Amino acid sequence: MVYWSIDRFEGDFALCETPDNQLRQVPRSLLPKEAQEGDCIYFDENGEIYIDPKETQRRREIAKKYLKQLFRQ
Repeated sequence: MVYWSIDRFEGDFALCETPDNQLRQVPRSLLPKEAQEGDCIYFDENGEIYIDPKETQRRREIAKKYLKQLFRQ
């Protein structure tokens, strides 16, 4: 599955990072209402957008590990 990550919100748009590190604008109105910065989203075959909580949590845990390592040195 291909995931995009919500980097930030700007006005009526979410700026999402794609797997190739590009930023794409997605209208906020197309996202689930509970969408937050850092959430991993994916598109189904009909173009509907969903949040994947397991992938979001997995990536947050990886980021925490990197931050711990970075600040221990």
